[in-house]
Amino acid sequence: MGDAAGRQVGAFEAVAQARVGRSQVVAELAAERGQADLAAVGAWLTRAWETCSRSAIPLIRRALTARQWAAFDQIHGRRVGADAPRLLPWLLENADPQTTASVLATLPEPARAAYTTQWQPAHAALDRWCSRA
Repeated sequence: MGDAAGRQVGAFEAVAQARVGRSQVVAELAAERGQADLAAVGAWLTRAWETCSRSAIPLIRRALTARQWAAFDQIHGRRVGADAPRLLPWLLENADPQTTASVLATLPEPARAAYTTQWQPAHAALDRWCSRA
């Protein structure tokens, strides 16, 4: 796998690890609040992201060439399309600054600017857990 593709897979791996942590927090908060259904969802998400980190990413590194990863990246980008303003801030929510910068570096400049000035601030303003009630 080439350097650029390797960096992208590394960024994907870091995002998956950040999602594991976030899913665990969701499960713990829900359990504390007596929300068993939400706690179960958080636990399931944690297992799913852990599986991704443990199994899928090493397989990607072994099996895909740089060209194949680039093709996947292109197709995935088209499929995400209009959902990027909601999906990307969620994926990067707990990522460290280096991971965020690495992921954003794969985007065209207008998308990076939109992430910084619009998408991420709008995501941060959401009160998904009714904590500001």
